[in-house]
Amino acid sequence: MINDRYDEVVFETNGGASFGMGPDGKAPFEREGTMPLPEGPFMLLRRQPLGTRE
Repeated sequence: MINDRYDEVVFETNGGASFGMGPDGKAPFEREGTMPLPEGPFMLLRRQPLGTRE
């Protein structure tokens, strides 16, 4: 699993401190990290709210 972020992080509970991406805080995205999964790939499903259709 790969974790990327595309916007700054704002810590509302820590005085509103914000952190951009990359060493200078201005990169378009940042690789947060990776985590190997021993079982292999998996699928995430989005549930439809009741009474709606795509």
